[in-house]
Amino acid sequence: LKASANKNGYDIHQVAQKPVQYLEELNSAIDADRLAHGKKPLSHQDDDEEPPTKEIKISPVDPDAGYMVRDGKPTGFFYLDHRT
Repeated sequence: LKASANKNGYDIHQVAQKPVQYLEELNSAIDADRLAHGKKPLSHQDDDEEPPTKEIKISPVDPDAGYMVRDGKPTGFFYLDHRT
């Protein structure tokens, strides 16, 4: 769905690309499973490095809309919509 936002008016923000919470949940589930099977827990690498970042475009008028670029489609701010 097309958003009511100017595709030429946007702010660029840097966001981290690391799913920290998801990885923590996976690691705890793996440790619990290994403990249940009598195995030692895995050693987790604690990264002290900054996670990689990417630039995203955010509309100051409608921050809930996302900037989309697809082949053969118009570019601009849109909402994700699933229809059946």
